[in-house]
Amino acid sequence: MAKIICNELDDFVKECYQGFGRIQRKYITRLPDMNAFVRNTPKEKGKVKIVLMGGAGHEPGCGALVRYGLGDMCVIGNLFVAPGSGEILKALRYLNDGSPILLFL
Repeated sequence: MAKIICNELDDFVKECYQGFGRIQRKYITRLPDMNAFVRNTPKEKGKVKIVLMGGAGHEPGCGALVRYGLGDMCVIGNLFVAPGSGEILKALRYLNDGSPILLFL
């Protein structure tokens, strides 16, 4: 008898992060239309914001680092693939309040 770990392979990353976001909603928020999470308690303006990026497949990966306050946002690419430039640009626009932003890939 086969065991199912995902419904559809094409939805694997999305479903993993939907579940992670639900479990950790006290600490992080999943952004709509992106595979990204932000801290629920943002830093004050002027403090350096840290954006973590990486491929999915190492769950909870950078989402856990944001949950524990080691980053302000994480942007997740597809399975073992870094996020694309469009996703990174959306993340930067979301966080932009004039404070410096440091990117980690």
